[in-house]
Formats: sequence, structure tokens, C-alpha cells
Amino acid sequence: PGEEILDPFLGSGTTMIAAERLGRRCYGMEIEPRYVDVAIRRWEEFTGFALGEAAWEDVLYPEDLNNARTAWEKAIGSGASFETEYRLRSRDGTYRWMLARSEPIRNPDGSIRKWFGTLTDIHEGKLAETQAHRLAAIVESSNDAIISRTLDGVVTSWNAGAERLFGYSAGEAIGQHVMFISAQPESEQRFTKNSKE
Repeated sequence: PGEEILDPFLGSGTTMIAAERLGRRCYGMEIEPRYVDVAIRRWEEFTGFALGEAAWEDVLYPEDLNNARTAWEKAIGSGASFETEYRLRSRDGTYRWMLARSEPIRNPDGSIRKWFGTLTDIHEGKLAETQAHRLAAIVESSNDAIISRTLDGVVTSWNAGAERLFGYSAGEAIGQHVMFISAQPESEQRFTKNSKE
């Protein structure tokens, strides 16, 4: 909720005003980029460019440009929704992750009249996701047994080090109370055997 605003009549500007008040970066675009209807002040404030002063190459992170362009050309060619993530350069030269979404606005005959889209800043979420992947890789590659559990003691993760040390696979351990390790008669034998190896 609140991420996308779609108004098939776009002409009155009320949708653009609503998007502005919700803090979204929005645009209405004809099939031909030179016929842009409205350039929202927030876009200009963020990028530092006024309408017509910049192309994608000027504001997208170079490594993201080809994927974004390919996704956009596919949407234009098929008339399907457009959605992609890319880094957008702000006026101070730093890049922030954005989620770009566009929907075609159609004429009564089904042909596309224009595109309406939003840019949602997802930068903090992307950084957190990257950090989570990095930490997960460290945990999984560690030779040490690393186990996470809920406050009630239910095992929620069990790495390869824990498998080697305790002799139970992640499938056997996850969902069990952490005390299952000491409750199993064979666990002491497994622990002793595996810790000597």
C-alpha cells in the first residue's frame, strides 16, 4: 500500500499532487520521451536536473544501465508492466537504490497512450539485504557451530559447523527445542565422536 499510484486519466494532475504529498517520485510519459507531461519537483530536487537536461545515462549507475534499458524496451515492446531496481544518482553525486514501476495507460482501442510510473527509494532496504547476505555467508562458511534460536529455545538456524559438531543435519535440528541435543541418548556419543575428528 502506498507504493504505487495509478490514475488512468492522469491529465488533471490530481494523481501527481497526491504522489507528491506521499513523497513518491512520479512521472507521466508518452510513448515518445519528448512528450513528457509532468516533471515532478521532487525528481528535479533529487537529481539536480530539470526536464530535458539529462538522459538515463546521466543519472543511472553505469552497471545498472543495460538491465534497466533492456527491461524498459521489453515493457515498451510488449505493453506489459515495467518493474526494475537500479541506483539513481542524486544531485550530490551519491547513488541510491530505487524501485522503478510503470504501467501503460491505454486508449479505448487498447493502444498505449502514455506510461505512468513511480520511483520508490529502497536504499536502506537494499543495504540491509546485502548485509544480511554477507552475514549469512559468514555463518554458513564458518567451521564453528553457529545456532540461532527463538527466545523460547526453538532452533531457527543450524550451520554446517553445527552439523559436524553435533551430528544432526539442519533439517533434523530446525524447529526442535535446543535442548534436544542433550535429550537424545546418542547425542553425547555423536558429540564425542565428532569433536575428536
